Amino acid sequence: MYRFVMIVWLGLLPSLAVGAPTRVDDVLEHQRLHGYHSVFDAMEQMRAASDAPDANSPPDLQYRYYSRIVQLAVIGNDATAVKAALAPLEALGRSGRCAPCEPQTSLVRAQLAMWDGDDIRAQREVERAATLIGDQKSELRIQLATAQARLAEKDNRLADAIGHAVEALELSERLSYPAIRADTLNSLVSLNANLGYIERAQAYAEEGIALAR
Repeated sequence: MYRFVMIVWLGLLPSLAVGAPTRVDDVLEHQRLHGYHSVFDAMEQMRAASDAPDANSPPDLQYRYYSRIVQLAVIGNDATAVKAALAPLEALGRSGRCAPCEPQTSLVRAQLAMWDGDDIRAQREVERAATLIGDQKSELRIQLATAQARLAEKDNRLADAIGHAVEALELSERLSYPAIRADTLNSLVSLNANLGYIERAQAYAEEGIALAR
């Protein structure tokens, strides 16, 4: 029941959108603040950006573009798109021109390993990412906490999963990313409901509905 409620309010987020962004950074900010109607639409918005990069574009633009594509592909469970976006991120990381590319690629490889059922490899990649990210408060840190929550949930360590999800939630609020906060609230509803914490799950659901409004 709670997951259904959350899917409904997540669908309300795009109604907050204003204007039609055309550049990569405009699309990124739009999606962080307002969400998107579907993963497919969000990826098409990125690909249609007027400054969508190629191999000769500035490394930081390539990173912002491909890291977002890969994040959306993970949400959409699209392994083919994940692998396609991972390749340029790996190339950037090897070039030494993109410091955040290394932890980003580790987190992506961790997700691919989870899909393959190789949780040992996934844990190794998550630990590598954690070392590279350190204590920085960034979107990468949110991704790390989310990956840690997924691994803990797969291992049936639901209390640990909630702890990591709460970290992601608090950081998304600090960075003023309502759409990312909405995704995390969705996870917390499910995790708390699975542990039998119905009142807490309901509270997270209500917070999500309020956020969408």
